[in-house]
Amino acid sequence: MACRSLSEIKTMRGKEVTGKTRVLRLWDAMIINTGDIVSLDMILIDQEGIMMHGVINKAYIEKFRSFIQEGNVYTITNVKVTQAAQKFRPVENDMIILFSPTTNIEKMEDNEDIPENCFNFTNIDTLGRRVGVDTYLSDVIGVAAHIGPNEETKTHFGLSRIRDIVLLIEDQEVKVRLWCPKAELIDSDAKGSVIIVASTTVRKFGRYSLSSNSATRVYINLPIPETIEVQSRICSDENIIREVHTDDHLKGTLEDQMRYNRKTLEELNLILFNSPNQGRIYTVEAVIDAVNTKYGWYYTSCSVDNCKKALEKRTDHYYCSKCDKNAEPKARYKIKLEISDSTASATCVLFEKEAQKLINESADLMVASVSNGSNEIPRSIQEICGQKIIFQFRLTDYNIQSCRPDYTVSRLFLMDENNSAATVRNDEMVQHFAHGPFWWETQKAQRMKDMQAMTQEEDLVDPQDDIEYEAQKKKRQLAIEDKDKDDPGKQDKTSDSDAKTTDPREDKETEEEQGEEVMITKDKLPKK
Repeated sequence: MACRSLSEIKTMRGKEVTGKTRVLRLWDAMIINTGDIVSLDMILIDQEGIMMHGVINKAYIEKFRSFIQEGNVYTITNVKVTQAAQKFRPVENDMIILFSPTTNIEKMEDNEDIPENCFNFTNIDTLGRRVGVDTYLSDVIGVAAHIGPNEETKTHFGLSRIRDIVLLIEDQEVKVRLWCPKAELIDSDAKGSVIIVASTTVRKFGRYSLSSNSATRVYINLPIPETIEVQSRICSDENIIREVHTDDHLKGTLEDQMRYNRKTLEELNLILFNSPNQGRIYTVEAVIDAVNTKYGWYYTSCSVDNCKKALEKRTDHYYCSKCDKNAEPKARYKIKLEISDSTASATCVLFEKEAQKLINESADLMVASVSNGSNEIPRSIQEICGQKIIFQFRLTDYNIQSCRPDYTVSRLFLMDENNSAATVRNDEMVQHFAHGPFWWETQKAQRMKDMQAMTQEEDLVDPQDDIEYEAQKKKRQLAIEDKDKDDPGKQDKTSDSDAKTTDPREDKETEEEQGEEVMITKDKLPKK
């Protein structure tokens, strides 16, 4: 059978084909919480520079692993071409190559007619379009302006090691979080080097924030034309390897950050009378005494990630004044807490990102789960009462002008139950835990099991996935609308004074909402 190029192979869906390719990258796709390997994955490239994603099912890994090595050129016979998954594609190709029990691999002489390295570099504009849109994993190249320490953080799967780096890409600072073994791929000596980080997911928390996964690879000063171009464009400037400005409260280890400007509540309340402290960050260790339910526990916001503004309920739709258009509603947490330590008490407002750390579920999903018309605060919210937390507060104009101890939580450090030490749950992972950087490997595990039973044409994309996702999305949207119908006076409005306590990240304007003030305290929790 004649060897074909990958450009020819990709058009031969469902057929067994033969091709000559180089294995650019090779990795084990794993389920993060169990460490189980679900497949041996690779990126293949041919002499025309066409790249495709190759997958060896778990059942066949032992058969092929010893015969295939990263960097070598092979003739691969009897592989099948099928549709790629709809998310987390490591290359910009809508087809993948699947190995089967009859696949043969023969190592060929490397005559250098096939590229040894190839990337689909993503510029800033494309990163903007890929925020939260995970069709493709993104390759980036930039100068390492900051390399953080290798440290430990708490996630849904236990303790994990991370390293945060900042790359200068087109004069913008882009944060990259390297997880688990990927954190070992770079150290502080690489500061100032040209760094390539391949196969990342993209989010935005103020600035662009990328995360690693099983497919991620890090290259330092790789001798390719793109590296030379970045060196000549960025490193020749006077501001070359400038240290990225990092706020003091973000410097050091996680333990340093949780102890930054540590105050008691009494000390913090007294600081309110000293206006020069406006904008300063403080941390306080306190206990959650109660949840104040006067204003509910969520608000109906614009579903656009970078908006989050409270929506106006109109006759048959929602309107976002910030986006200036009709918008899909999305519930986001806005929980008012009563807290105290041994010196004083205060109130604070907890928004979506930090609330998820305590509750482990998004407000959008929780609204859907309690959409039976009940106005009772969900039990998982009630159960946060009694927890000891290290809160990070930023004093705002509102705090200084009103001298009122009513703070906005900018960050939470959760207390370890075993040794009372504080740890931090991964900010980005909690923010999108339902579709995080490891979600695709879990999905792939199930799909690989399905593939073993297939005798017809394989296809990694299950159309039912999209149907179920849309159904769940519709269910959440209807749940929000039903709650608004049950309470027609509710327009997600709060008092003018309370509006000033809102976190600027939420960017919403609210007015007074009438309602009886109800306190949920630890001793009032319903019996299980």
